[in-house]
Amino acid sequence: MESATAAATRPAEVTVKALGAVRMNERHAFHANVRVLPLDGRLSPGGGIVTDLSRDGVFVSAARPLPVDTLALLQIYSPKHHSRIRLLGRVVHGRDGEGFGCRFVDVDHVQRIVLDRFIRRLAKA
Repeated sequence: MESATAAATRPAEVTVKALGAVRMNERHAFHANVRVLPLDGRLSPGGGIVTDLSRDGVFVSAARPLPVDTLALLQIYSPKHHSRIRLLGRVVHGRDGEGFGCRFVDVDHVQRIVLDRFIRRLAKA
């Protein structure tokens, strides 16, 4: 359990408690096409719609969720924002008939800049 002092000194992070999970960054409603390329070689590529986005991850609306712990390349494209980003994500939960949540992994500096740009545009909308 984190102390109140530690929580107060954490830089510009927002802790959000939802569905029993603690998130370090606020999620924003977002709609963009996503191509999902599982990297395990057993699962076929697919697609879906990103329905929320944060600095840490996304929720992908898809008929069949990927299994938990699947590592996948996510290619997100937003025509509205004229932006495209490719991120590596690990599935952390799935909901049959709804989709799955991915936490981003190994986000490099350039990807972080593009991701932050997506989020800033959402905050202005």
